[in-house]
Amino acid sequence: MKKPLFILGLVVIAGISNAQIIKILGRKPNASTAPNIIMMMADDMGPGDVGYYGWNDKMEDPVLTPHLDAMASSGLRFDRFYAQSPVCSPTRGSCISGRHAFRYGIWEANQGGGRVEEITLPDVLKKHAGYTTGHFGKWHLGRMVPHQDWGQATRMDHYTPGMAGFDEWFSVTHSVKTYDPYGPAGVDDPPEMDSDYNPYYHNGVEYTDPLFGDTSEIIMDRAIPFMDRAVSQGKPFMACIWFHTPHKDLDASAADQALYPSGSDGEKKYYGSITAMDRQIGRLRTWLRAKGIENNTILWFTTDNGQTTGSSGPYLASKRHLFDGGIRVPTVLEWPAKVPANRTTGFLASTSDYFLTHLDAAGIDYVDPHPRDGISLVPCIEGAMSARANSIAFQSHDTSVIMSQAFKAMKVRPGAYSDGFTERQGFPIDEWLLFDMTLTNQYLIERENISAGNATVLFSLTTEYDLWNLSCSNSYHGADYDAPFTASGDYKGLASDD
Repeated sequence: MKKPLFILGLVVIAGISNAQIIKILGRKPNASTAPNIIMMMADDMGPGDVGYYGWNDKMEDPVLTPHLDAMASSGLRFDRFYAQSPVCSPTRGSCISGRHAFRYGIWEANQGGGRVEEITLPDVLKKHAGYTTGHFGKWHLGRMVPHQDWGQATRMDHYTPGMAGFDEWFSVTHSVKTYDPYGPAGVDDPPEMDSDYNPYYHNGVEYTDPLFGDTSEIIMDRAIPFMDRAVSQGKPFMACIWFHTPHKDLDASAADQALYPSGSDGEKKYYGSITAMDRQIGRLRTWLRAKGIENNTILWFTTDNGQTTGSSGPYLASKRHLFDGGIRVPTVLEWPAKVPANRTTGFLASTSDYFLTHLDAAGIDYVDPHPRDGISLVPCIEGAMSARANSIAFQSHDTSVIMSQAFKAMKVRPGAYSDGFTERQGFPIDEWLLFDMTLTNQYLIERENISAGNATVLFSLTTEYDLWNLSCSNSYHGADYDAPFTASGDYKGLASDD
């Protein structure tokens, strides 16, 4: 049923009248020493792919992630943390912008790219809090070169980590094999028109030295020296360490594969690569303690979306779906200065929350100039807030979601990526579904559509969704930018009645 136009119009007007004009005001007078910030992210990994939940249903062998398990048992474990998208590129954009990627035209993985007009986390931290900033690993927010002759990069805009505000970067456009990424030679093939040429770049220069072994180790080999230099210089640092694991193409050392004797060849490579990544996480945690900086370092681990061949644990579906199996991701935080003892939270959070969380943590005083989809999680981290007051909205693959602390509303349209899966669960297509997200038994999440008895809740959520979608459309067309801006194509978001 279409909503009365006058209701939507009134809400839009109210939203505009309450909009804030953003300014960064500098550091707060009483701000403490700015913490170091490390944002680790896996690639295509589900809640059942970590040891600490014990949810793996793929094989008899337990998943071996002792260092992630240690993070979960010493820090803050987020049990309701969401990637902003069920695919890679949009989620990564949200991590550094605090905004849903539809606001700046990243509709899918390998499509679109970041915009230089966007305010980014590394840029703000660098200019207003004295941080040095680095990116290491998979980028996937734009191609590294101006031309469009190389494989998957042909569908992405030219947008490098340097253009996003990173001082130091050792990055690659999209995923590479998780072990011996460039084969026996250790280097990518010479570029050819339309080939899938995908070399690493170091600060804008193509890296041509051979690269062998586990990709997580290759990435950490570059990230730790960057952080070490920052410590030596007495500067706070922000580092994005974005692993390839366990995205295809998968491989792992023979020793890591041997840890999973009951698995198939594919499972041995999949979980072997996860254990290898976990080893590098342990290496990083050991380094932080050796430097004596672990107390004032914010160390995150999450993943960019759900799994493709691993385990979603109790949640439905996988990557590319907006069911929880596609976006609900294992997430842990260590920050001993603020989280001195282990805690678990069911606070509704997402990758879009990184931006304002880290501005708050760094003591940056701001009046937020753009519509921002995230909030600061610092009150949650400090134990002062247990439930999210606002909702989080999602769009992807012709599916829409808006989620509050208590409810999740979802609409899968005909022809959407999820339409067949949705029908197999016994749910209708092209209607708004409603799920109770407060259930304690996680194996009951999204199993019952309660829309029929909750019309008022559903109307409120879908009205809020339409407001948000209109705001995204305005952002896409340049409403948030000071200078005139012309978008390169039509806005692709969908209203609740589409």
